Amino acid sequence: MFRPFGMEWHYDGPWNQRPGYEGKIGVLVHDWKPYPGITLDEFKDSPTDIVISSHPNNFIGFKKLAKDFGSKFVVRVGNNWNLNSDEWDGIDNLLSASSSPARKGTPNVAHYHPEFEGADLRSKYRNVRSLLSIQNVVDAEASDKLNELADFLPGWDIREHGHGGASGHVDGIHKVQNRINESGFLFHHKITGDGYGFVLHRAIASGLPFIIPFDAYKGMTAFSKAIPNMTAYDTNYPTEKTASRLQRAAECYENRSAFVRKVWEEQCHPDMEWEEKIKPFFEKVLN
Repeated sequence: MFRPFGMEWHYDGPWNQRPGYEGKIGVLVHDWKPYPGITLDEFKDSPTDIVISSHPNNFIGFKKLAKDFGSKFVVRVGNNWNLNSDEWDGIDNLLSASSSPARKGTPNVAHYHPEFEGADLRSKYRNVRSLLSIQNVVDAEASDKLNELADFLPGWDIREHGHGGASGHVDGIHKVQNRINESGFLFHHKITGDGYGFVLHRAIASGLPFIIPFDAYKGMTAFSKAIPNMTAYDTNYPTEKTASRLQRAAECYENRSAFVRKVWEEQCHPDMEWEEKIKPFFEKVLN
C-alpha cells in the first residue's frame, strides 16, 4: 500500500483533497508510517495495480490517473455521500464503510466496518458508572439530553468532549481510544446519524453499551448492533426510565459488556470481514 508523496500530486491535479490550501497539505510532505510514499513520477514510471480514491475531491483525478496508466480503479467510501448523483457515474468497484447505498448497477461492491486492533480495546481500569460523549461538534440538543440524563445518575462520571461541548475537544485518536477504554457507556446523540461511525463502532468493539437516537439511526450501518435495552438505549425514551435501566446494566456490567462485544465480533470482526467481503472484493478487482 502506497500513499501520495510530494506536492506534484497536488500541482499536477490528481490529488485535490485540499484545494486552495497548498501550505497546509501535510499529508503530501510528511513521512507517515507504515505506508511508504510514492511520488507522481515514481507512479508514472511503475504504476500500481490499483488506484484507490477515498475522498470526493480526489475521485475525478484518481479515476483519470488509473485510466491513463492502466490501473484498476476503486472508490472507497468512508462517509455518507450521495452515490446516486451523476458525478459518481462510472464506478465499477466500490468499497464502503458507510451507510450510503451503492449506485444501482455497480458491478463490484463490498460493505465493511471500521477495523480496530483487539489488543488495545480493553483497559485495566474501567469506571462502569460513567457516561462518555465524543463528537466532533456537539450541538445544544445533545448537551441538554446528556445533562438531563446526568441529573438522574448521581455519582456517575459524566464527560462530554467535542467542539461546543462542556469539557472541550479531545485531540488525537489515541486520546479518543483511552477515553472509550476507561468508560462504561457511550452517549452518542447525533440527530443526523453516522456515516463511517468511528467513535460508535470503536465503543461497540470495546464492549460499551451505547445510547443513541433510534429514529436517526434506522438505516445506518451501526443500527444493526442496537438491541434495545441490551446493547443500546434510545435517547428519545423517557430519561428517568433510561437512567434506571443504565443503573441496572451497571450492576451486571461484565455480562452486558461481553454481549456488546459479541455482537461486534459476529457482525464486524476484521478477520471475518477480510475473508468474507474484502478479500473476494479485491480478487474480483484484479481478475
